[in-house]
Parts: sequence; C-alpha cells; structure tokens
Amino acid sequence: MGMILHCVFYHFRQEAAPQQRQEIVQELARFSQSLDGVLGFEHGPNRDFEKKSQGYDSGFVIRFTSQEALATYAITRHIKPSASACAILCKAVPTALLFSIWKQTASRQAT
Repeated sequence: MGMILHCVFYHFRQEAAPQQRQEIVQELARFSQSLDGVLGFEHGPNRDFEKKSQGYDSGFVIRFTSQEALATYAITRHIKPSASACAILCKAVPTALLFSIWKQTASRQAT
C-alpha cells in the first residue's frame, strides 16, 4: 500500500498581491480535494531554513492514492480557472520544480 506525494515549488510574480496568491492556492486546494483519489492538500510559503531551495517562494503537496489519480489531476487541472490564473501570477513554468514521489505505507492489521 502506498501513496504519491506530488510536490510543486514555484515563484509568484512580484506584482501578484497576497490576496491573489491566496485565492489561487485556495481554489487549487478545493479543486484537488474534489477529485477521487486525493488524500490531502498542503500549501504554504517557503521558509528556506537551509538556504538551499533556489529561491522558490511557495509550494504545495498533494497526496494521491495512485498514479491514475495523479494522471486525472494532471489532465483536469488545465481546464480549471486556477490554471490560467496561476499562469498569469506565477513566473514562467520552467522555473517551477515538480516531483512525484511514491511513498510506501505500512498496512495496518486489525487487532
């Protein structure tokens, strides 16, 4: 049993107001959590405590049950308003950093 951690790190444009940034992330969270196979959505600013994150100022992680659930998200997110808003408010896509990590989870047995 396991899950996929889909991690996205990005830069907002300087002119993107804090309220605009928050609205985009909240819309993405609502959209993600409406899909089958999404276990959770977390987001926030980069704190960069180790000074090794190459300047990414924000990020989010979506937990998926399967590769199929991730594929559904990847196809569907391009038709949501948040995709076009993020394209306007975020710097160019090549500056985003994406990882999809398979995480094995221990199966629980009834006691």
